[in-house]
Amino acid sequence: FAMESLPKEHTPLNANLSITPGYSRELHAKNRMEDIVDKYHPGWCYTGLIASTTQETARFYHALFCEELLSQAMLNHLRKPVSIGFKDPHFGDPCYGLGVMIDTQSKYGLMYSHGGQGPGVRPWVVHLPSFEGRALTLAIFANTSSSAIPLSLAGDLLSQLSLPS
Repeated sequence: FAMESLPKEHTPLNANLSITPGYSRELHAKNRMEDIVDKYHPGWCYTGLIASTTQETARFYHALFCEELLSQAMLNHLRKPVSIGFKDPHFGDPCYGLGVMIDTQSKYGLMYSHGGQGPGVRPWVVHLPSFEGRALTLAIFANTSSSAIPLSLAGDLLSQLSLPS
C-alpha cells in the first residue's frame, strides 16, 4: 500500500470539530429518538476512525477500485468474493472480500461496498466497476442509526441513474 499515492487534501479531526447532529434511540433510557452528539463523540472509538466527507470518501474508494492505490496482487485479494453462506434481502449474493462487502449478483452488476455504524451515524460507500458501461462510486452518510437508510438511498440513486435518458 503506497501512502504517498493518497490524495494530499484531507479533512482534519480535532477536538474542536463541529459534528453534524446524529439521531438515535440507542442511548435514550425510554428509546426516544434524540440528537446524541453530546453523548457520543467519534473520538472514543478504540480502533480508530476516519472522519471524512462523502466527496473524499467516494474519491478514495473510486481510486482504490480503479487500481490507483494498491498493487494488482493486493487488489485481487480485496476483490475475491467469499460467500457468507446465507441470503440477505439487500444483496443478490452477499459475499466478503478483504475488508469489503461484495455482491456478485446485484441488479446493477458486480458491486463492492463498505459501511459503518454508531449511534446516530450510518455511512455507506458503493463501487460498481461497470455501471452503464463505466465505473461509478457513491458515498452516502446518514445521520441516523437506521441501517436501512443508506442502503435504500443507494438503491434509489442507482435506480434513477439507470433510467433511460
